[in-house]
Amino acid sequence: MRPLCTLTLILAAVAGAARAASAPPADAEVAAALRAAIVRVEPNGPPPPARPRRGDSPVDAQLGLLWDDAGHVVTVAQTFANHGGDITVVLPDGSRRAARVLRKGLFRNLVVLQVQGPLAGAHPLPLGASRELQVGQSVVAVEGLPGIGLHVAARPLLELDHRIGADDRRALLVDEIGVDAGSPMVDATGHLVGLVVGRPRDTMLKMAALRSDDLAAWVPQLIAEAGEPRPRLGIAIEDLDRERFGREYPQGVVVSTVRPGSAAERAGLLPPDGAIADIIIGVDGQRVPEIDNLLELLDGHHVGDSLALDVWRQGQRRKLTLVLEAPTLAP
Repeated sequence: MRPLCTLTLILAAVAGAARAASAPPADAEVAAALRAAIVRVEPNGPPPPARPRRGDSPVDAQLGLLWDDAGHVVTVAQTFANHGGDITVVLPDGSRRAARVLRKGLFRNLVVLQVQGPLAGAHPLPLGASRELQVGQSVVAVEGLPGIGLHVAARPLLELDHRIGADDRRALLVDEIGVDAGSPMVDATGHLVGLVVGRPRDTMLKMAALRSDDLAAWVPQLIAEAGEPRPRLGIAIEDLDRERFGREYPQGVVVSTVRPGSAAERAGLLPPDGAIADIIIGVDGQRVPEIDNLLELLDGHHVGDSLALDVWRQGQRRKLTLVLEAPTLAP
């Protein structure tokens, strides 16, 4: 079956490339407005060590969208979610500006940056209403990077309500070929209707875009939360290793250490004892089969919020309540 599967992938890629090559060019005014709102985001220096997220690969730069005239830029979490330091933003005219991570919203796959200095002719896009979109309607998206090669073309919407993420948020779907993560999507009038955030795990040759109606609520929230301490559990975690724990364990997130005096210890989570460990299998009624799912669910919470944990311990399910704490420098 493998040769057939490989042939299918090749044919799909060829078909996608043909569609991309035949994609109609965007209206000149719409394309110009889109180019004026897109920036190139570059990290300064290597990222700190971090567990790679599935589907991510190291990149030197990626697309960003100028959100407003105050210099806020929205980009996809991915690699830049691991950078807490300085970042360089390259504006459409090629000028370079220092920027910093203002807020990370990993469960939405978003990062908000703050650009320092004048915007040099860069302009945000007017916000559109994604709720008014229809399947088959043309939207305009981009491939490439400003200053290196940026291709702007129209393409049809494939889906309007595709479920992505641990919280089943809804997203738009477009053809993957010729569309890069971080690309804004605009309608025929040049209004922002989506932001491409990556490839869903359950699709082939398609890219998902967060809808503008959701971005209009989420991005201002992330900006308002800038400087607010991110909540902590007080544990170190790892994905379940079937070779170590065996097939009889449910899929979940393994508690590898519990910090003394932490919220996790107060909630009753226990550190590992040999091959026996607590496994978090659910949070607030939602399954967390992998670390990514747990991080996505935690990202919408604040210090002081209570979480209902569903924990597997020595063959039994246990219900624990954990109150999220502020970061601490204590070991």
